[in-house]
Amino acid sequence: EQIKQNNLKHAYLLYGPEQQVVKIYRNKLLMALLGTDSIEMLKQDMNFSLFVGAPLDTSAVIEMASSYPFLAEKRVIVVENSKAFAGENTALANCIKNLPETTYIIFTEIDVPNKKGLFAAIKEVGYVTEIKE
Repeated sequence: EQIKQNNLKHAYLLYGPEQQVVKIYRNKLLMALLGTDSIEMLKQDMNFSLFVGAPLDTSAVIEMASSYPFLAEKRVIVVENSKAFAGENTALANCIKNLPETTYIIFTEIDVPNKKGLFAAIKEVGYVTEIKE
């Protein structure tokens, strides 16, 4: 609904066992934000960052999220299967609460064991959805 109305939040958490559906929604967000959902094409864009797997380099994510885009309107960061929600991840949670208006961050996870810290920050300023069967 947010995509249709072009009322996008700056932080998203899409999670659940249905990873194909999670990727469909991630791609819809990328299409709305950047005009393409091709990760290979986006990897060449200096205002797009992709972090996959654990352990997550939290300081690199915070650095990218805190910097303004270069010759563009938006900076988009995708963090996939990082296990960043295993703990509270306070530094990243604080970053999420203070994102520049030009930064968008999308987290995709299979499981979110901790509903505090980072999870709570995204829920407060962004959008969280669990995708089940």
